Amino acid sequence: MWTEAIRQYVVQVVRATRDTPGHRARASPRGSLFLQRRPALAAIRGAALVIPDDVKYLAPFVWHTCVMISPQARTARGRSKEEIVADIVGSVPRPVESAH
Repeated sequence: MWTEAIRQYVVQVVRATRDTPGHRARASPRGSLFLQRRPALAAIRGAALVIPDDVKYLAPFVWHTCVMISPQARTARGRSKEEIVADIVGSVPRPVESAH
């Protein structure tokens, strides 16, 4: 299950893919929907809720075809698309869940 804080976190991560200087990584709105449809990792962990680590882990795999990175950004950094997406996702602050 997705909490509102996690949904907002996904929105912030999508925005980060569009606003990160030095990369032309742009997750589409469909990319955020794809990510939000993947709560299976939480179920595999035996958890009822999706956590930020689930989002961080899944984003590079789910967005493999949804995120475009310019060839210049990829070759200039010598990094894969998955590594670049993981860095962008990791740059977004984790949400703070309420205690109730």
